[in-house]
Amino acid sequence: MIRSIALSALLLASASVQAQDAGAQLAGVNGQALVNSGEGFQIAVDGTTLATGHLVSIPEGSSAVLVFDDGCRYELEGGTMTSVPEGSPCAGFAINVTRIAPAGTATAGTAAGASSGIPLIAWVPIVGSVAALIYHIDRNDRRTPPLTPVSP
Repeated sequence: MIRSIALSALLLASASVQAQDAGAQLAGVNGQALVNSGEGFQIAVDGTTLATGHLVSIPEGSSAVLVFDDGCRYELEGGTMTSVPEGSPCAGFAINVTRIAPAGTATAGTAAGASSGIPLIAWVPIVGSVAALIYHIDRNDRRTPPLTPVSP
């Protein structure tokens, strides 16, 4: 009984490892490449094996190539994050690429992509003052007695 449980556990573990087999490798890294395999981004080098769902981040000014098991090559541009697909683009699988902002473009307390350039924290007193003014006006309107009609 214990042997059959151990054998089942071993087969299950082996199937899990096979499901995570590499579908691609990183090559031609020029600059920096980062890979997230579910445990945060780590620095990657040429030959790093990648599985389906791994995220590859290439900062601005860097580049790399995904080389799939079938020999298909996909160029990774700087300023992008790419999710490794189930198969190569040469076999018809779509690659999900997201453009990422260069490091240092959004500062703490500022909404990324905000066009005003005003830090988020600066809006707190402005919004609070406007809310207090609206409350005060509304409260005063409630105290004013209604107008009595002049005509009978």
